[in-house]
Amino acid sequence: MNIAVSPSAEEPSARTQVQWSLRWESELQLADHAELADFFRKSYGPTGAFNAQPFEGIRSWAGARPEMRVIGYDAHGVAAHIGLLRRFIKIGGVDLLVAELGLYAVRPDLEGLGISHSMRVMYPALQELGVPFGFG
Repeated sequence: MNIAVSPSAEEPSARTQVQWSLRWESELQLADHAELADFFRKSYGPTGAFNAQPFEGIRSWAGARPEMRVIGYDAHGVAAHIGLLRRFIKIGGVDLLVAELGLYAVRPDLEGLGISHSMRVMYPALQELGVPFGFG
């Protein structure tokens, strides 16, 4: 599913140029993983080499592998990313389905432009999956 964020008067122009793609993990090809791994190394690397280490080679996840991803693309490739993994947590003896949201990143040259607000494109996916709550 491809989702374009509609421009508004308040949004910076860089934000409106990001095209969002909702992708199941099983839909990603080897080239997609390689591109994402490079994106994560560049996004997490400035915060410390340890943070970029899980993304060596073409591995595009750290820890648990996401089930679904929202990936933002612009003219320079991957611009932003957030991953989703459904889990159950127990609340008062009841199992509740939740979504763990992680692998959040915005390409360093786009930080501060409001791209993160555009990740709301994940909301319809949460509703479609019947997930009442997401955290990350």
